[in-house]
Parts: sequence; C-alpha cells; structure tokens
Amino acid sequence: MIRNGDSKVTEKQSGDTPYDGSFYDSFEESSLHSARVVVPMVLACIRPNSVADVGCGLGVWLSVFREQGVSEVCGYDGDYVDRSRLRIPQESFHPTDLSNPPAVERRFDLAVSLEVAEHLQPSSSERFAEFLVSLAPVLLFSAAIPEQPGTAHINPHWHSYWHDLFARRGYRALDPLRARLWHNEQVSLHYRQNVFLYVEEDWLARDPRAAALRGLPKANCLTLIDEGVLMANLSLRSSVLRLPRLLWQKIAHR
Repeated sequence: MIRNGDSKVTEKQSGDTPYDGSFYDSFEESSLHSARVVVPMVLACIRPNSVADVGCGLGVWLSVFREQGVSEVCGYDGDYVDRSRLRIPQESFHPTDLSNPPAVERRFDLAVSLEVAEHLQPSSSERFAEFLVSLAPVLLFSAAIPEQPGTAHINPHWHSYWHDLFARRGYRALDPLRARLWHNEQVSLHYRQNVFLYVEEDWLARDPRAAALRGLPKANCLTLIDEGVLMANLSLRSSVLRLPRLLWQKIAHR
C-alpha cells in the first residue's frame, strides 16, 4: 500500500501500476518523519511486542516501530511492492489482496492501517474492517475524508463512518493523538487530521497494558479539518456549496 497520503488502487494487483520508484521517492521521507513523531506517542499508550501494518508499502512505519524496540513486525500489501526497497526484512512482508484479505492464524498486539481504506472498493469496507480486528485488540487507523486530495480515493468517508464500523465489532474509538499532532508540521496533514486508536472493549477492561487508555473518553464524531488541507488542497467554494446537501443527508440519516 502506498503512502504519500495515499495508498493503493485495486488494479495494482494486476501488476499494471503507475506507481514506480519515483513515486515512492516522493513520499517516503515524509512518511518516515511522520512515523518518528507518531510512533513514540503510540508506544506511550500501549507497549506492543508485535505490530502488523496493513497496507505497509515499503514498511516505513514498521521500520520505525523496530527502531523503537518492537521485536516482531509484519507487513501486508499487494504483490506489486518492490521487495528490494523494503525497509523491513523481506520475510516480514506478506503479499495480500487487501480487497479480499485471507483469514489470519494469529493476533498481534497492534495493527496499523494508515490512509489505505479509501483506496479499496466500497464493497470491501466491511471485509477490510473484519481483517483489521482479527489482527489485534488495538488499531492505529486513519482514512481519507470526502474530497481529501490523493490518488484514487474511491472510498472516502467521514470519521463517524469508521467509528460506527468498528463499534459494531466491539471496538471503542479513542482520540489521544490528533490534538498533540495538530500543529506539528513534521507530521503529514492527513495523519494529523485522520488518525485514531480503536480499542477492543474486552481487552480494554482486562489487559494490564490498557491502563494508559482506560481513562480516555470515547472519541466523538466531530470531524476536524486541518486549515492547510482546507485552504491549500480543497476547493473551498465547492465544499461550501456542498454543505447544505451534506447537512440534509446527515439529518435524513439520523
């Protein structure tokens, strides 16, 4: 899964992809800078011994978890990923069709999926959520909101969509990172805006490693849009004109 704020399109499974080495070059370092800020914050919440990254790309985030002392990492992404450029051991990488992931035989302490889900077909969202919760009791998750710029955003949703999807699977949405990241320009905008922890309720109640998370309030459904995203990347006029329709859709849904 590609990270520049942006991950994959399903046709890449066929091997016919425009994402060559120069594309990876364009965001590899920004992902590394982001991970070196965010990962220590996550480790302060939970001390995992094992981490899986679903849509890992070259394994940049996993490489930072390893730098921080995590002993076991596992990356899942399409077979198109250039193994010679991996930042993790090749044996830690598992080629996977993320639109139809297989059952897993084990669980990890933490599963990561950042700016990935919006690149999968909408019909695969439920299956993708099932795969993530099967991997770990704690998820570090972000996904693009509607009209967020990026490559092949075919499945963007407001944060409340994912909150509901994981809640139906017994996972609580927590928001301990965004307020601390909001003005940190070392972290890419899409992570600052979209990253949440989703924690299995049963694990939260019983596991000693959950102590740092138990006192945190549940995340609300408020969508915060970074000013840089709004002004530099979104069409403000277009967004404002769409607000009445979006509001009525939300009212109708409620």
